[in-house]
Amino acid sequence: MSYVFSNKITTIIYTARDASENVEHFFVQLCQKRAPESELGSKEPKQIDVTKTEIHLNNDHIYVGMEAHAILEDLKTKAPIEEVNKFYASCRKFYVQIILQIQKRSALSEKLFDLLKLWVVSTLTLFTSVVVFWWYGFFIAFTVFTLGITGILYGAQDLLLYYPNDPPDSRVFVLQPSNYKLPYESIKIKNKDGFRIHMFLIKQTTNSNHIPTMIFFHGNAGNMGQRLSNVSGFYHKLNINILMVEYRGYGLSEGSPSERGLYNDAQTALDYILQRSDIDRSKIVVFGRSLGNISDMS
Repeated sequence: MSYVFSNKITTIIYTARDASENVEHFFVQLCQKRAPESELGSKEPKQIDVTKTEIHLNNDHIYVGMEAHAILEDLKTKAPIEEVNKFYASCRKFYVQIILQIQKRSALSEKLFDLLKLWVVSTLTLFTSVVVFWWYGFFIAFTVFTLGITGILYGAQDLLLYYPNDPPDSRVFVLQPSNYKLPYESIKIKNKDGFRIHMFLIKQTTNSNHIPTMIFFHGNAGNMGQRLSNVSGFYHKLNINILMVEYRGYGLSEGSPSERGLYNDAQTALDYILQRSDIDRSKIVVFGRSLGNISDMS
């Protein structure tokens, strides 16, 4: 298997999940460079063999490396913007295809484990109901069975309520504010449960310590990068700072989503912004969209 690159632009892919927020910038940076004339001699597209690609899973880190690092030293001149845009789209598609293969295996394992847990609980509930019915009669057995089913549904509610993997690349690709020409800091901090949550702090370039700051909690499904068009409007029209928060289990944040977890993540974000010396702590506004309203209430 090989992947064909433009004969005018050559690139490599090298990333880790911890640095996935930099993938967008990384691709743009590489795609804006053209290989020297010595690399272009033939009209045939340059090919890089991805059968040599290394893929490792270690503590939720993803490493995708290609044996093309030496090419990076030779990339000097810039390509026309239309070529950059076209090739950038190609780069991202290739990146997502590789990562999705890893994610599918990981997601399948998680789903099978969740189903196994439900099966074990269901089996124990049914067995207990049969034993109780045998010894104490229908009424008590029915009560035990009903309580068991209720417990199963209660335990499975997080699986039914939250959609962090929709669309499929939401857990590996988060669009950056730089795509909307917004200045930002990419932040990862630990919440009280020990999980690292991912945030973007988008500050105004002037007078940022005297204006309001909005804490933005996004809706269900996807990640905060998919709400940047909304945030860009707030930034330009309201002249405010914005802290975008990605709940546990969404985007590049660790953990699995839950109601209690969302409350804790909201508190973590608030604590973080209040300890910033470059933010006016008397002008904090909380905004929640759809599922984000749960975080607002905390």
